[in-house]
Amino acid sequence: MDRPENHHTALGHGIHFCLGAALAHVALQVAIGSLLRRFPGLALATDERELRWSSPGSMLSGFSEIPVTW
Repeated sequence: MDRPENHHTALGHGIHFCLGAALAHVALQVAIGSLLRRFPGLALATDERELRWSSPGSMLSGFSEIPVTW
């Protein structure tokens, strides 16, 4: 997936950086790894260009939905 570089601040920045950031990253890696092991055929069900951001330009942006098949 290609997109412009985005310097997000999801876990803060500088002195305001989240103390739980490392734990959040590990938890996300475990969750995604478990999901992919449970559903090895998991795949995007649409062309990636059709994915829409839920709040473009927002500091808390993400996809409004991610349709998948398995």
